[in-house]
Amino acid sequence: PALWKVSFLCSALLLSACGEDDADANANPDGGGAVDASSVDANASLDAGADAGLPPELYPSDCFEGTVEVQDTGELRLGITEHYRLESQLDTERTEALARLLEAAWPQYARFFGQEPTLGETERLRVRLFRDASAYRAGLAEDGITGVGGSGGYYEPSNRTAYLFDQPTQYYTQTLLLHEAGHQFHGTAIDLPRGLPFWYIEGTAEYISRHDWDARCIRLGIQQLL
Repeated sequence: PALWKVSFLCSALLLSACGEDDADANANPDGGGAVDASSVDANASLDAGADAGLPPELYPSDCFEGTVEVQDTGELRLGITEHYRLESQLDTERTEALARLLEAAWPQYARFFGQEPTLGETERLRVRLFRDASAYRAGLAEDGITGVGGSGGYYEPSNRTAYLFDQPTQYYTQTLLLHEAGHQFHGTAIDLPRGLPFWYIEGTAEYISRHDWDARCIRLGIQQLL
């Protein structure tokens, strides 16, 4: 409790300091004065935001304005976008929303990794989303994958498929989806050498899975405060 109180006090002091003229929350860390958020080009890259000295909260987002084709096969809902085929055991509404999330994240993944997967004319990255842990384990076994059923999600390089199951909160399902799809994008865009350290592979996926998302626009690598 004492540590929590100290942390809370420090946070309060930092927030109060941000109200001063010389420590404006929108101040340019390079000393260029206040930055008007409305002047930031929403289509600029994250790298451009960093190069301009913008604080992370003013980095631009990517917005997906297109449509998602949702097909109901009875057992599955298929959410199909330009780059993804989401095979989902969830309802139509959530399948459409999560497919939209994936497609919105594509340009942010591409910017982060510096390149993107090469896909055939009709090829899409496959993501399998299950209703619960038992269905997830059954789906892995169906695809010949063993020994990873205790996880919440998994990316299999041999078939370039991301697997996961629905989590207790919508935000964590989205986070897990972006984590596994991040592994998938990383592994298909770049010819990764064997033996890369666990902290690098998992740390990268964890970083880009933290996000802001308003059902239209997304930013990756954002730590939620609330």
